[in-house]
Amino acid sequence: MAVLKLSAMRDGPAPSLETGGGGGDNGDMDALIRRVDRLEETVVSIRDTLARLEPRITETHAFVSVVLPTLATKVELAEIRTDLAAATALLPTLATKVEQSEILVQLAEKPGKLYLWTMAGVLIAVAALGAVFGPILQKTLP
Repeated sequence: MAVLKLSAMRDGPAPSLETGGGGGDNGDMDALIRRVDRLEETVVSIRDTLARLEPRITETHAFVSVVLPTLATKVELAEIRTDLAAATALLPTLATKVEQSEILVQLAEKPGKLYLWTMAGVLIAVAALGAVFGPILQKTLP
Protein backbone atom coordinates (compact mmCIF):
# COMPACT_ATOMS: atom_id res chain seq x y z
CA MET A 1 0.00 0.00 0.00
CA ALA A 2 1.47 3.33 -1.03
CA VAL A 3 1.74 6.01 1.59
CA LEU A 4 0.06 9.21 0.61
CA LYS A 5 2.42 12.12 1.08
CA LEU A 6 0.32 15.18 0.47
CA SER A 7 2.88 17.43 2.08
CA ALA A 8 5.49 16.46 -0.54
CA MET A 9 3.10 17.27 -3.35
CA ARG A 10 1.80 20.40 -1.69
CA ASP A 11 5.12 21.84 -0.54
CA GLY A 12 7.08 21.14 -3.70
CA PRO A 13 7.66 23.93 -6.21
CA ALA A 14 4.71 24.67 -8.40
CA PRO A 15 5.49 23.65 -11.97
CA SER A 16 5.77 26.29 -14.60
CA LEU A 17 3.35 25.86 -17.45
CA GLU A 18 5.46 27.84 -19.89
CA THR A 19 7.04 25.84 -22.68
CA GLY A 20 10.34 27.65 -22.59
CA GLY A 21 10.07 29.34 -25.97
CA GLY A 22 11.60 26.76 -28.28
CA GLY A 23 14.74 24.73 -28.67
CA GLY A 24 13.12 21.58 -27.28
CA ASP A 25 13.11 22.95 -23.76
CA ASN A 26 10.05 21.58 -22.05
CA GLY A 27 10.14 23.94 -19.12
CA ASP A 28 8.84 22.21 -16.00
CA MET A 29 6.32 20.05 -17.87
CA ASP A 30 8.37 16.93 -17.05
CA ALA A 31 8.08 17.74 -13.34
CA LEU A 32 4.35 18.30 -13.72
CA ILE A 33 3.95 14.99 -15.51
CA ARG A 34 5.91 13.22 -12.74
CA ARG A 35 3.69 14.82 -10.10
CA VAL A 36 0.52 13.83 -11.98
CA ASP A 37 1.87 10.28 -12.35
CA ARG A 38 2.53 10.09 -8.58
CA LEU A 39 -0.93 11.46 -7.93
CA GLU A 40 -2.50 8.85 -10.21
CA GLU A 41 -0.54 6.07 -8.46
CA THR A 42 -1.72 7.37 -5.12
CA VAL A 43 -5.34 7.50 -6.30
CA VAL A 44 -5.09 3.92 -7.60
CA SER A 45 -3.64 2.83 -4.25
CA ILE A 46 -6.46 4.58 -2.38
CA ARG A 47 -9.04 2.96 -4.66
CA ASP A 48 -7.52 -0.50 -4.06
CA THR A 49 -7.50 0.07 -0.31
CA LEU A 50 -11.14 1.18 -0.35
CA ALA A 51 -12.07 -1.84 -2.46
CA ARG A 52 -10.50 -4.11 0.19
CA LEU A 53 -12.16 -2.23 3.05
CA GLU A 54 -15.67 -1.99 1.59
CA PRO A 55 -16.71 -5.61 2.32
CA ARG A 56 -15.38 -5.34 5.86
CA ILE A 57 -17.23 -2.08 6.44
CA THR A 58 -20.43 -3.64 5.09
CA GLU A 59 -19.94 -6.71 7.29
CA THR A 60 -19.26 -4.56 10.35
CA HIS A 61 -22.33 -2.43 9.66
CA ALA A 62 -24.51 -5.53 9.35
CA PHE A 63 -23.10 -6.94 12.60
CA VAL A 64 -23.64 -3.70 14.49
CA SER A 65 -27.17 -3.38 13.07
CA VAL A 66 -28.04 -6.83 14.42
CA VAL A 67 -26.25 -6.67 17.78
CA LEU A 68 -26.85 -3.07 18.80
CA PRO A 69 -30.61 -3.37 19.44
CA THR A 70 -30.00 -6.28 21.82
CA LEU A 71 -27.53 -4.41 24.02
CA ALA A 72 -28.74 -2.98 27.30
CA THR A 73 -29.05 0.77 27.70
CA LYS A 74 -27.75 2.70 30.69
CA VAL A 75 -31.30 2.95 32.05
CA GLU A 76 -31.79 -0.83 31.78
CA LEU A 77 -28.46 -1.43 33.52
CA ALA A 78 -29.47 0.95 36.32
CA GLU A 79 -32.75 -0.96 36.74
CA ILE A 80 -30.87 -4.26 36.88
CA ARG A 81 -28.51 -2.86 39.51
CA THR A 82 -31.48 -1.68 41.58
CA ASP A 83 -33.17 -5.09 41.32
CA LEU A 84 -29.92 -6.82 42.23
CA ALA A 85 -29.42 -4.59 45.27
CA ALA A 86 -32.96 -5.32 46.45
CA ALA A 87 -32.46 -9.06 45.98
CA THR A 88 -29.13 -8.93 47.80
CA ALA A 89 -30.74 -7.13 50.72
CA LEU A 90 -33.51 -9.75 50.84
CA LEU A 91 -31.21 -12.78 50.81
CA PRO A 92 -30.37 -12.86 54.54
CA THR A 93 -34.08 -12.96 55.43
CA LEU A 94 -34.91 -15.94 53.20
CA ALA A 95 -35.12 -19.43 54.64
CA THR A 96 -32.35 -21.81 53.72
CA LYS A 97 -32.95 -25.33 52.45
CA VAL A 98 -32.14 -26.71 55.90
CA GLU A 99 -34.68 -24.38 57.51
CA GLN A 100 -37.26 -25.35 54.90
CA SER A 101 -36.71 -29.05 55.50
CA GLU A 102 -37.05 -28.49 59.27
CA ILE A 103 -40.35 -26.70 58.70
CA LEU A 104 -41.58 -29.57 56.51
CA VAL A 105 -40.68 -32.09 59.25
CA GLN A 106 -42.56 -30.02 61.84
CA LEU A 107 -45.59 -29.79 59.55
CA ALA A 108 -45.52 -33.54 58.99
CA GLU A 109 -45.62 -34.11 62.77
CA LYS A 110 -48.71 -31.93 63.22
CA PRO A 111 -52.17 -33.49 62.85
CA GLY A 112 -53.79 -33.17 59.48
CA LYS A 113 -57.26 -31.88 58.59
CA LEU A 114 -58.77 -35.36 58.39
CA TYR A 115 -57.54 -36.17 61.88
CA LEU A 116 -58.92 -32.90 63.27
CA TRP A 117 -62.34 -33.43 61.64
CA THR A 118 -62.44 -36.99 62.94
CA MET A 119 -61.72 -35.83 66.50
CA ALA A 120 -64.35 -33.09 66.23
CA GLY A 121 -66.87 -35.67 65.00
CA VAL A 122 -66.05 -38.03 67.86
CA LEU A 123 -66.45 -35.23 70.43
CA ILE A 124 -69.79 -34.19 68.96
CA ALA A 125 -70.95 -37.84 68.95
CA VAL A 126 -69.92 -38.27 72.60
CA ALA A 127 -71.74 -35.06 73.55
CA ALA A 128 -74.85 -36.21 71.68
CA LEU A 129 -74.74 -39.60 73.36
CA GLY A 130 -74.30 -37.90 76.72
CA ALA A 131 -77.30 -35.68 76.04
CA VAL A 132 -79.47 -38.62 75.04
CA PHE A 133 -78.35 -41.22 77.55
CA GLY A 134 -77.43 -38.89 80.42
CA PRO A 135 -80.99 -38.52 81.77
CA ILE A 136 -81.61 -42.22 81.39
CA LEU A 137 -78.48 -43.07 83.34
CA GLN A 138 -79.42 -40.62 86.10
CA LYS A 139 -82.76 -42.34 86.61
CA THR A 140 -81.24 -45.79 86.76
CA LEU A 141 -78.42 -44.95 89.08
CA PRO A 142 -79.23 -44.64 92.81
